[in-house]
Amino acid sequence: MIKGVNRRVIEINSTESDYFEKAVLYLRPGSDELPPKLLNDEAASYLQRITGSRGRRRVMTAAEIAGLSSALTAVVTLIIMTILFTM
Repeated sequence: MIKGVNRRVIEINSTESDYFEKAVLYLRPGSDELPPKLLNDEAASYLQRITGSRGRRRVMTAAEIAGLSSALTAVVTLIIMTILFTM
């Protein structure tokens, strides 16, 4: 026996997750009369709540790490030199 189901869904293809390709949210009966923008915003908000993030984290490049390391080394050297010359 085949049972027909007529359900409205919102499919989110860009989950920005390393693990999930897409999310499918089934609308409650009667909520499909709401404006599409409101439904899409609510779907995005819900997806953010359940993933616990607001998008992908930014990963530092090797050049940024090298620059940060150099700046930190310069600051530490300046502090040590200041301490040594004030004695």
